[in-house]
Amino acid sequence: MKKTALFITVLTAASLLFSCAHNREYKRIDLQGEALGESGDEIQLDVIGTITPQTKVENITSDSYPDKMSIYEISPRNITNEELKAVADYMDMDGEITEKNGAPIIETADGRRLYLFKNFKNYMFLGRTADYVEMTQTDEEIEAQAKAIFNDLPIIEGEYECLGVTYVTTVSDGDDSYIVRKTISFRRLVDDLRVIGDDFCDLDFAADGLCALQLRLYDYEKTGELDMLSLDDAVDKVKTPDAFGLYSDTNRNFSGAADKLKIERTKLLFVNQYSNGCEILQPVFNLTGTAENEGGSVEFAARIIAIPERYTHE
Repeated sequence: MKKTALFITVLTAASLLFSCAHNREYKRIDLQGEALGESGDEIQLDVIGTITPQTKVENITSDSYPDKMSIYEISPRNITNEELKAVADYMDMDGEITEKNGAPIIETADGRRLYLFKNFKNYMFLGRTADYVEMTQTDEEIEAQAKAIFNDLPIIEGEYECLGVTYVTTVSDGDDSYIVRKTISFRRLVDDLRVIGDDFCDLDFAADGLCALQLRLYDYEKTGELDMLSLDDAVDKVKTPDAFGLYSDTNRNFSGAADKLKIERTKLLFVNQYSNGCEILQPVFNLTGTAENEGGSVEFAARIIAIPERYTHE
């Protein structure tokens, strides 16, 4: 009888927790300012000019997703001065912690500086001066260097995935241009879903090695579950998406309105917009494929927020 009573008590507590979660409204994320892809090669477009009532949508995928989403409440990770010093030691930076404009900072004689932004104690930046010299390292070589550094960073917790080179900086010299910076990005995984938005870790490399590191860390606590839009629901919203863009470097004579949007790949992501007042991770469908018309084709990405509007407010 005692075991039975205990089991009922646990179920009742869990039911109350889930019930409270269902009755609560969360601030809805805004994808208009959110990067659509894993690199900087896409452009934002006017959806009204690209998608018309006559545009047809075809989904050729056979993916499936759960009908429930876990509620993960977000809290900024407080990076302590001790952790700041641990990162400095790992980077072979000799020096004591001082303050500049209210921010803890460690500076070295060779021009490197490591600090926490004063208003965001979970945002760390490491940088140094570097000349604009042409890089000769391959993407694979830079990625291997980045992984070696990231895997041993003393403050990293949880699972991450490496997205590879996500951004390059080029310099023009007359008719010639060459790459002087490459960014390798790492993103947190929660329930095997990539977290985009405020949670990030980017490492910048120059010809002579690591020249900058930027990261912002968060903790996530699971507090319940909510219903989630199905993939079919998301496909139905492709013509009125929460965000839309075309990948400019895949453009094959495409211009004007799309006759058809062919969905070829789907992915479910979590979005962290804590800095915008959003307290939980919110799931988003990323639907990618090809936009076509008589003139040509181009790859597109459409994002649809997967948390029903009844759980959110603007």
